[in-house]
Amino acid sequence: MGLAVGILLAVMGVALLLFPGESLTTACAVLGAGVLVLSVIRFVKYFNDKKDSKETSKTLFSGIFFLIIAFVLLMHPKFLLSVFPFLIGLGVVCYGIASFFGKPGLFGKIFAVITVLLGVSLIINPFNGATKITSMVGFVIAVVGIAKVISEIMNKDKPLLSDGTDEDGYREVEFKDVE
Repeated sequence: MGLAVGILLAVMGVALLLFPGESLTTACAVLGAGVLVLSVIRFVKYFNDKKDSKETSKTLFSGIFFLIIAFVLLMHPKFLLSVFPFLIGLGVVCYGIASFFGKPGLFGKIFAVITVLLGVSLIINPFNGATKITSMVGFVIAVVGIAKVISEIMNKDKPLLSDGTDEDGYREVEFKDVE
């Protein structure tokens, strides 16, 4: 199972690294489809449950809210992908400004200025920033996946000690369903 997870992470990381724009659009589509299903579930629950009017109105409202989110995710993914990096950039700028006045020393001031500049670049060009961030995340996920595959291969047939643990002190166990 760990080997499969490592391979999946590596493949996903490479896809994010090589195709960041398409990966973000695909992620929006998958998330939008999931939110649309959630909306349908809320509408079905609303029409099936007529017990408590206060609770059913919350269910109807959440169904409408999820439907709007699904519509935005499915129909306008580029808009959404440009809004998130803009908001992140705004937060990074605020953090950088606060750090500039809160951090003592030259190194702290330099780091704060760099942070503000990175935040401004996200605000100015949010979609390009989103693809760059996605590429970086893809690289990290690919490295984690490859490390997981290597770890699984190297620890595949690790001998157990007399007390049933491996050399790192871990014990392999099996789980059984209990009725």
